[in-house]
Amino acid sequence: MMHAEWENWLLDEVTKCKALETMVGENRTNSLASRNGQGGMQATLAVEDDHDRFREIRLWLEEYCGSCSREQEKVLGGSIRVNRTT
Repeated sequence: MMHAEWENWLLDEVTKCKALETMVGENRTNSLASRNGQGGMQATLAVEDDHDRFREIRLWLEEYCGSCSREQEKVLGGSIRVNRTT
């Protein structure tokens, strides 16, 4: 029973990660596009701040979500093997 609950939690986390990855990609694109109209040093600093912020978020997503994705692959791989032998 606990293993099934963990698998459900893992599926939820992977789903959340996919949504976050999409939002980060969209926000980065929108943020950088809105900065294109600005000029000078202020725009350059704003783009650099956005770049740093999104880099940190992407690193966290890669670590956390990567771990969840690898665990889900193990679960699905195990399920596939079990289904083939039964």
